[in-house]
Amino acid sequence: MMFKRTLTFIKHWFWLIVLIATLCVLLYFGFENYLRFDFLKQHRESLLYWVQHHYIITVIAFSILYVILVAISFPGASYLTIVSGFLFGTFLGMIYVVCAATIGSIILFLAVRNAVNPLVADTQKTWINKMRQGFSENEVRYLFFLRILPIFPFWAVNVAAAVLNVRLITFILVTFIGIIPGTFIYALLGSGLGTVFDQNKSPNMGIIFEPYVLLPLIALAILSIFPVLYNKWRQLKTR
Repeated sequence: MMFKRTLTFIKHWFWLIVLIATLCVLLYFGFENYLRFDFLKQHRESLLYWVQHHYIITVIAFSILYVILVAISFPGASYLTIVSGFLFGTFLGMIYVVCAATIGSIILFLAVRNAVNPLVADTQKTWINKMRQGFSENEVRYLFFLRILPIFPFWAVNVAAAVLNVRLITFILVTFIGIIPGTFIYALLGSGLGTVFDQNKSPNMGIIFEPYVLLPLIALAILSIFPVLYNKWRQLKTR
């Protein structure tokens, strides 16, 4: 009996444990020290050489790194998005990041859902099941609202979507589309990084929170969630 329970635990939690363990290893060895602009500036010529002479290998290596960091929720996605614009240009950098970020999100989403679902299934009357039911009624709009606004941590939305049992196809499509605006902004910032380095300055990592950038994103998010809010208001009014 104990052996069977152990196997069941491993079956559901194995990949999530692998992701957490990988995160701990990278943090322990200080991998975040490589995700700094002074490091990028120091190795600028070498990286650009690889882009010019080994483009496909560089794209693959960059994408794999991005997928891994997103899957383990390692801090530094915004930095790498800027780097993508610096190395590959705004448009291609955005495409590579959107694809890699979506794949990394899917890995974390599936790992969390595989671990959480059996726990929730055993407690049918918990608050989480009520939240799942309410979220599923408008999961596309809710998830898009969370994706489009930069105030919600990327990893937290991935975990929340898994816990709330969002359909996989919905998660993939909304993630892919929802992260395009923010990704474009950071990739665009990265495309001018060479000039910033030449002037011995640092890029504005908070650009996405500038009013001229944030307000249109907020408006788009509100527009996506407005029908849900309106229906809720009508229901309350008719009671």
